[in-house]
Amino acid sequence: MENIIKNNIITKILDQSYKTNSMHISYSIIDNNLFVLHIYNPNHDKLVINDNNKEFFEKLTNMLFNKNERSKGCFNHQQSDTSVLYNSALDIVLNHYLGIEYAFILVETKNMNPISINCCEKNYIYNVCTNFDNRSQGNMEKLLNHFFKLVEQNKLKNGSHNEILLDVVFVNPDYKSVREYYEKKYNFIFLSDESNKTILKKII
Repeated sequence: MENIIKNNIITKILDQSYKTNSMHISYSIIDNNLFVLHIYNPNHDKLVINDNNKEFFEKLTNMLFNKNERSKGCFNHQQSDTSVLYNSALDIVLNHYLGIEYAFILVETKNMNPISINCCEKNYIYNVCTNFDNRSQGNMEKLLNHFFKLVEQNKLKNGSHNEILLDVVFVNPDYKSVREYYEKKYNFIFLSDESNKTILKKII
């Protein structure tokens, strides 16, 4: 299975720029059907789309921000109806969300479909999202369990962390259930309210 995953990452996700930029790509096998792709990008280099990886990154981008079916994009609610992202090229939308220090993507091994994602900058989690058709199936739990295990074991390449922060924006139509999920499932506690969001904290 490892050889299959390695080959699929090379042929269906990467492009040649990763050999010359600061990006470091690795992965962890979750089970027979899923693996987590780790993209460590300390200098915020841009992900480059080519003919081979376009299918994967198009699926990932649509999961985060869906131009055609706006209710299916995780973060459409954070953009206005006139947002420039609706008229932007695929690579611009992709890097709008993944131009970040660390990304962890749960991927279906057989078909190389991105299922869930969470990103982080230092100890702050961003862009937590599951594909619309794969929600309520325990996928985010698998991804976050893996992420927190890495944090607890000090295996992140961006250092060790005693606490993890995340925010839940007020415009999120599922604000209440999302906040309760983190509080009940992962023992996040209230840290502060800002003008547009609640910040939660998890002690490691």
